[in-house]
Amino acid sequence: MKTLDPTAFSTADVEKLEEVASSDLPPQVKALIHEIVDYVRSGETIYLLHKDEELTPNEAAEHLKMSRTHLCKLLDRGEIPFRKVGTHRRILVSDLVAFNEKRHAAQLELAERFAHHSETTAASNEALADLA
Repeated sequence: MKTLDPTAFSTADVEKLEEVASSDLPPQVKALIHEIVDYVRSGETIYLLHKDEELTPNEAAEHLKMSRTHLCKLLDRGEIPFRKVGTHRRILVSDLVAFNEKRHAAQLELAERFAHHSETTAASNEALADLA
């Protein structure tokens, strides 16, 4: 795993990155450079991971922004695949990304259901008010 420390970038470095992003580049490259600039400006460390790289539970939990204990519960329930190296667990980055995408999709679906429920409730309340 490689990391980019935002404190290693000077203001001139960030400005140069923004200049490069404004040049004639494919849209994906421009988006990537803009995202790097946003992370550097916010002071967040950037992690560069290969999909076949393995992470420890501590590293995986940090990337998912959850406690190690909660991650271990997910591993024990089989929600995230892992392998054992001796007594230590290792999680593939690709499996972590797949889990996170699935979790994000479930969160969006739940939010959509709540929004739909709220709209239905509001419409029902209006209909009842009209009857009164």
